[in-house]
Amino acid sequence: MTESELARQVLDELPRRFGKAGLERIEEGLAELIRGEPIPGAVPDQRITFMRVPGLTAKPFHEAEAFPWNAEFEASWQEVMAEFERVEAKNAGFTDFEGYGRGWLAWLFSSEGKWFDETMALAPKTTALLKSTNYTQGEFLFSELSPGGVIPPHTGGCNAVLSVHLALIVPASARIQVGQEVRAWTPGKVIAFDDSFVHGCWNPSKDRRICLVWEVWHPELSEIERHAMAYAYQTIINTP
Repeated sequence: MTESELARQVLDELPRRFGKAGLERIEEGLAELIRGEPIPGAVPDQRITFMRVPGLTAKPFHEAEAFPWNAEFEASWQEVMAEFERVEAKNAGFTDFEGYGRGWLAWLFSSEGKWFDETMALAPKTTALLKSTNYTQGEFLFSELSPGGVIPPHTGGCNAVLSVHLALIVPASARIQVGQEVRAWTPGKVIAFDDSFVHGCWNPSKDRRICLVWEVWHPELSEIERHAMAYAYQTIINTP
């Protein structure tokens, strides 16, 4: 089935699964996807390539302090770091993301809704922290950007998703750019950004950069909208 046909299937199924109230924005986004027309971003540097949920605040970075789970992540970052060292030593969930950028390596917790038991067993605190968030079905991983590594500008394509980084090891010169805004990571601190903005990062140093990386739903989505978007992703993106 085509993407448009799968979107039609989701649109028709929504009332049966979730009722008829509170899904107007999701229905509008699916209708745009069905029509197959280019979807404009709300602001420059926002590139919607999959699906748009109308009315969501569009800004490159979201302040981490606004998330209820942020304080526990930052308080626990050294435990997370210790668990990364155990995962790396066992090479659990190791994936080479060189196809997406130079020097990008990963140790996966989950991908497309599938959790990896070995990684979870080696990192139970990190797993519990990840599951305490309003997480999506995206990829959750310990992420290395190796010395000299570059992840070129790209977009996740949907404004309903934020990418989140908990910084663990950070060379002073490593940077991330989202839209026109450039930031540095700080060890033990969280940054969150809108995945639909063009973004990339680089590490010109001689040391590696390590972050815990995962995805959460945009904070302005209601609970029923999050469930509907999860169903849409599962059906449209993950259907062979």
